[in-house]
Amino acid sequence: MLVVIIALLLAACVSYPPKPRQFSYLLSTVFLAGSALSFYYGLSVLGFILGGMVVIGGAILSTTLWCLGSWWYRLILGQAPAE
Repeated sequence: MLVVIIALLLAACVSYPPKPRQFSYLLSTVFLAGSALSFYYGLSVLGFILGGMVVIGGAILSTTLWCLGSWWYRLILGQAPAE
C-alpha cells in the first residue's frame, strides 16, 4: 500500500510531455505493437514495414532533431494548444 501511495505522489509531481510528443510516442507504440503482432501471426513483410517505419522515424529524430510524429500531429490536428 505504501508503494502505491509513493507512486501516486511521484506521478502527481511529474510534468508530462507536450501533446505532439505524446502523440508521437503513441504512434511509435502502435507501430511496434503492430510489428510484433505481425511477426507473431506470420506476416513478416508487414512486421518489417511497421518496424522499419519506427526505425526511420527514430533515425530522422536522432540525426535532425525533427520529430516526424509531432509533424503528423500538427498536420492532422493543427497547432498544439499553449499550456
